[in-house]
Amino acid sequence: FVFNTVANNGVNGIINYPTPRFSVDKDGRGLFVGSVSAGNAAFGTWSNDPSYAWFGHYNQNNVMNGYSGILHRDDGTMVIYSPINKAIYLGINSSTVAQISQNRFDVTGNISASGNIEGNKLYAKGDGTGNIFVGNDSVLGDINQANVLWLYGQQNSSAGYIKFGNDSNNFGYN
Repeated sequence: FVFNTVANNGVNGIINYPTPRFSVDKDGRGLFVGSVSAGNAAFGTWSNDPSYAWFGHYNQNNVMNGYSGILHRDDGTMVIYSPINKAIYLGINSSTVAQISQNRFDVTGNISASGNIEGNKLYAKGDGTGNIFVGNDSVLGDINQANVLWLYGQQNSSAGYIKFGNDSNNFGYN
């Protein structure tokens, strides 16, 4: 590599003849062709879509490991890719609060949603402790007895009622 002035546009650069690999524009910004590595970090333009900037581990952005890294698209879109069979961890203050694996999203703590939560199945796990709180009045729970669902009130765990339609009567036990 040789540091030279590129006469045709007044840009200084490191030139690997015949193609420049690094240049500095008139505003002082370093411009690189391809990606750049610094220690184990690499960054550059993502090879599959030049509208994305890429940052990741220098030996993980390949087909064998599965493309990985953080991508930031020129329209503001952010994408995080993990290598094949590897998880993505989200943390706060050195503690993992969420893990995204190939078929799972595990969270430590509470999950809040302002919209609907949809899926084929909803599990409230925990033998005798897997409960679903409905509003501020009732609970559906596991009582740790085969084929038995526990319906009870949040104010009185000895009572549990179901109301069908607009009828004023309730069906249940107290």
